[in-house]
Amino acid sequence: MLISGNGLFIVVAALAFDALIGDPDWLWRRLGHPVAWIGGLIGVLDRRFNREDRSQQERKMAGIAGTAAMVATKPSAQSAAGIVKMRRNGRWFMMA
Repeated sequence: MLISGNGLFIVVAALAFDALIGDPDWLWRRLGHPVAWIGGLIGVLDRRFNREDRSQQERKMAGIAGTAAMVATKPSAQSAAGIVKMRRNGRWFMMA
């Protein structure tokens, strides 16, 4: 089975929570969405290291290094997203 009983509950609860609350547009307009940050980083890495004037081997090694950099930055980005505080209806709560 792909999703255990607890996993299925978490998925359904997350979908319900997202349907009720939705994405905080005011926050994403100010900071940008984390997925857009990742896309921007991929674009920078691609323009910097995947140039036509480099050999195929250099481009391949740069791609491996870029992928490693993306994987290495994931935990810190996830931690930063987990400590974002939002205020709604006069109460503060954590967004994970």
